[in-house]
Amino acid sequence: MERILYLPIETIARELDAKLLLAHRALFRGYSVIIGHKSNVFKAAKQLGYGIYFSKDHDIESSPILRNSNDYGLIRTALDEEGLTFIDDKFYLDRAKPQKLEHLKIVFTWGSYQRNLLVKENPSLETKVVAVGNPRFDLLRPEFKPFYESAREKIKKTWGSYFLINTRFQAGNFSRNYGCNYLEYQENSSIKNRGRSLLEEERYFFLERGKYYKKKFDQYSEMLTMLSLRYPDLNFILRPHPSEDHENWKEALKGLKNVHVIFEGSAIDWINGALAVIHTGCTTGIESWALQKPVIIYNPDPNDNYETALPNKFGVGVTNVDELYGVLENIIAGKFQDTFEKQSEVAFPFIESIKGKLSAERIMDALDNLPDIPTDVFDGTGKSIQKKLKDMESKKRAIKFQIIKWLLKYHLIIRKFAGKRAHNFIIDKFKNQFQKFPGLSTKSVYEKLLIFDLIFPNKHTNNYSVKRIATDTYLIDK
Repeated sequence: MERILYLPIETIARELDAKLLLAHRALFRGYSVIIGHKSNVFKAAKQLGYGIYFSKDHDIESSPILRNSNDYGLIRTALDEEGLTFIDDKFYLDRAKPQKLEHLKIVFTWGSYQRNLLVKENPSLETKVVAVGNPRFDLLRPEFKPFYESAREKIKKTWGSYFLINTRFQAGNFSRNYGCNYLEYQENSSIKNRGRSLLEEERYFFLERGKYYKKKFDQYSEMLTMLSLRYPDLNFILRPHPSEDHENWKEALKGLKNVHVIFEGSAIDWINGALAVIHTGCTTGIESWALQKPVIIYNPDPNDNYETALPNKFGVGVTNVDELYGVLENIIAGKFQDTFEKQSEVAFPFIESIKGKLSAERIMDALDNLPDIPTDVFDGTGKSIQKKLKDMESKKRAIKFQIIKWLLKYHLIIRKFAGKRAHNFIIDKFKNQFQKFPGLSTKSVYEKLLIFDLIFPNKHTNNYSVKRIATDTYLIDK
């Protein structure tokens, strides 16, 4: 009988490709996989009541319906998607909650550094914490270039030569779609996760961090204005963090014809096509380094009290626009000095799978060794699973999602004919949830699995069953 693996996704652009790689390796080992929108994957797991649930972080509060997962046979594991970059050890431990991981059968970490932090804080975790890296970094290895070739060529054809600017400034440019400001969000999170309001020193930290990143927002707006004027024949693509207010960027950069605010597709697609990447404190800086792209850390007044330090150890740092011009000129002339080998040793303690076995294989090795995993109470086939999930999503809810997607897709037309008020209502009410998860199709899932087959030529099948079980959620079998 098959085992089943649940892979919930919160942010398509960040998680989908890596989760599909993990799904591909699980399918090869005889698992069935349910992948898609996190709320529907939660429901499928609860309804089936068995299998391995792979959370995006260690926090049980992030999947409330699974708090009592042991009551109905689910085994929980987790890899903290945010666990690579953190301000300091205390900040990481506050997020990772080492004293509250009893609900997890295995705790996966990006690297041995993070693993050692957790075990030192809670020695009882010694046997359950495994450093595995992350499948997101598997995809940065040279053998996975074919996976991104089509998207890279399409982007290059559309945008020509461009520099990519990635931002992670949500503390100072918090998305209006959350319905609260950054400080209020942190207050609500503290009450939800800790059962208390923020302490005075915590409130001060988040307030000052918001000011710091508001300044970064202004500095990057000014920098892009100057670059736009100096290099009128090049494009500059600004890709904000999914939790940032993208409309604020569009307003700040309005009128700069060669500066474009774009959040679509995978960050890796855009990195692959870029001349270089400019950032400060963003994980994409490490991803760009791993792809052996030129990386520039632009930060006129860095402050490690508020910014994640690790990404800024990769690439070349500049503190003013004149220095930035000099580096860009070298890149344009093909004279940029590669830093990949020199900085590899910095990465390894934090990312276990930088070398050696793939992270996806390390994860599956650990899951295969789990004893006594409940399996399907039927005959273990995809057909029986699908039958049990047949009524998981009501028709009313499915129709509602399709209507909302249609409204967002054609929101500019709606603005033209229904007016600004109707348009703003749609954007304010629904855009945030679809900014992170714009949709997932059967075709997209199937085609990406076939590309992975080409990358693993001695182990492919070309034979997958991808069945929709709810909106943006699929059951995959071989």
